[in-house]
Amino acid sequence: SYLVSLISPVLSLVSLISPVISLVYLISPVNSSVISPFITPAISSVISPVNSLVISPVNSSVITPVITHVISPVISPVISLVILSVISSVISLVISPVILSVISSVNSSVISPYLSPAISSVISSVNSSVITPVITHVISPVISPAISSVIFLVILSVDLFSHLVNHLSCHLVSHLISHLSSHLVSHFSIQLLSHLSNHLSGGFFSHLSRHLSSDLSNHLTIGLL
Repeated sequence: SYLVSLISPVLSLVSLISPVISLVYLISPVNSSVISPFITPAISSVISPVNSLVISPVNSSVITPVITHVISPVISPVISLVILSVISSVISLVISPVILSVISSVNSSVISPYLSPAISSVISSVNSSVITPVITHVISPVISPAISSVIFLVILSVDLFSHLVNHLSCHLVSHLISHLSSHLVSHFSIQLLSHLSNHLSGGFFSHLSRHLSSDLSNHLTIGLL
């Protein structure tokens, strides 16, 4: 009913134009027998002097400057804006409702009763025949354990690496401390023993020499006496 109400003015306009078209077909013999051989040359003989004496000077002095300096920079954008606004109004008021009504009718008559169930059945069949078996027989028994194994191996590798680093660092530090401590102890022990032996040997030999010299001198003195 909405489409009929839109088409009715167009049909009325066609019915009004039809008599004009018929009149044109009736005028055509009159044009070929009267207007073309007689009236057209008479009109041309009158219009040509008027054109050369009046219309051409007015055109060159008035109309052309007005078109160049007024209509082109001012009126043409206004006309374009008006035309665009009219077109947008016609589209929003006439064409858009028609398109929406057509889409709604197609949706209600074709898509909803036929295409939607067909698409749903295709999706359901693909789900039941492809996606669910793939998940059940491939992803769950194969891919999921593989992913779990990879994750476990990554965690185990990280743990082993951290344990190895800790062990190596502890061993290296303990070895370094023990080496330094043994080196320092041996160095200080050698120095201490050397100093002690030097001190003791010096004291012992000086005491022995003094004792021997005193005994020898006493013995020689007694012998001489």
